[in-house]
Amino acid sequence: MNALTCKAVAFDPLRKFCKKNPTLAEHFYARLSPENAQTFKTALPLVGIPVITMTDILNAFADVFYPEKPDRIRHLGIVSAIDILQGTYKIFARILTTDFIFHRSNLIWRAYYNRGQIDLLELAKTRGHVVLKGCPDLTPTLREFVAGYILGILELCGAQESTCVKDESDPNALYYTFSWK
Repeated sequence: MNALTCKAVAFDPLRKFCKKNPTLAEHFYARLSPENAQTFKTALPLVGIPVITMTDILNAFADVFYPEKPDRIRHLGIVSAIDILQGTYKIFARILTTDFIFHRSNLIWRAYYNRGQIDLLELAKTRGHVVLKGCPDLTPTLREFVAGYILGILELCGAQESTCVKDESDPNALYYTFSWK
């Protein structure tokens, strides 16, 4: 089985935040190994980054940029989803509804990850349920980042008071149940 990778396009929002706050960016770079700092700074958007490297970068970024947030990785997932869907995928922003986006969740997954599949199991008026399979090596950090990404999508769709719960009890699948008002 190929090593799980995530495309460096996921760095785009983080790079924007670094440009806006160079002082925090320097603290962030200092927390990374020289190799990971170089990867973060130079990787082209379509380059696959090993999930271990991605995890180290996301953890360091969240610790420096969101130290006051107890759920900083989830928060980073939220702001990343909003930034990417309003930027890179802005063509979708005009037609973004929960129905539109969650029926295309596997297309979104495959745009970032080289392996795995995310399937919509249920989508109702104020709740949904997806399952992620084929990624047993997805790190706890990235599992939480995905939960945040789901919340960011919901926010962009106009949802309020949204929640996302992970169920990791099945060793072969990861379930996310989300709801909103």
